[in-house]
Amino acid sequence: MTDNRMAECFPFTTRISPVRAIHAVSAILITGLAGCATTEVSPEISRNPGVETGVGAHGYPILISLTLSKPSVAGAKARAECAKSQMNDIEGAPVIAGASVQASAKGSFFFPSAGVSKPFRYSLSISGESGSVYKFDRLRYINDGSQGGQIMASKYFSPEYVVQELESIADNIDACVRNI
Repeated sequence: MTDNRMAECFPFTTRISPVRAIHAVSAILITGLAGCATTEVSPEISRNPGVETGVGAHGYPILISLTLSKPSVAGAKARAECAKSQMNDIEGAPVIAGASVQASAKGSFFFPSAGVSKPFRYSLSISGESGSVYKFDRLRYINDGSQGGQIMASKYFSPEYVVQELESIADNIDACVRNI
């Protein structure tokens, strides 16, 4: 696997020694093409109607967005206040655009195959007049503080943990809005 190919398949890795690279490639082969080599979306997220996936580099599935609907009704100011208080590591103040709110932040999810928490960046827009629609998009890994690659949606990369983290953020903002 070339360095470029490895970086595309594993966008959260950094430069490693040749010996470690051989160990990593061996581990991938042992898993029997269970993740990066598959073009199938993880069944854990394919059943979720709010999940949008696409095809990334070399035909691998990627997580594009997550859209959730909640029954709470709130104005843009309340949504912005709750987004600011409930989103960890928010990047700047939420922006109010009409009845909608937009914000960007960083989060993390547990990546069981590697045994580590993996940081990622996302954008959120909250809109709706008879309820609240939360749309998370621009989902990207963070590598050493910089923009990383797209979040893979195949089973090996455990995208269900990213989805669970985003659902939790929406739940927290929604609970905050209901209490204002």
